[in-house]
Amino acid sequence: MEMVTRSYLPYVMVRSRAIKEENKVVKLFSLKNFICDGQGVWGSTNIDHPATFDKLAMDLAVKKELINDLDRFVRRRDFYRRVGKAWKRGYLLFGPPGTGKSSLIAAMANYLKFDV
Repeated sequence: MEMVTRSYLPYVMVRSRAIKEENKVVKLFSLKNFICDGQGVWGSTNIDHPATFDKLAMDLAVKKELINDLDRFVRRRDFYRRVGKAWKRGYLLFGPPGTGKSSLIAAMANYLKFDV
């Protein structure tokens, strides 16, 4: 009994969380039925976008810098909690339609397994 509770059960819990994270479906949240007074209902849809950083056509140095920034952001989650700051990251994307802004967001969400 002691062997199960000290070694096996913690292993099962860690492995369970890892499998859950691997199988997580990333969602896109948006405000539906937004009316003039600012009221509306939030809804979500699964992001089934196949975009990944491997598939994005962008400068390799910029892509590497962006991935490093995302990794750094994730690693610093506890730091934000300790100092009492909101744990969030924003990027300003601009350009005409069809230049890959949405694909970049989908690739970031798929890479981090985060909802948007």
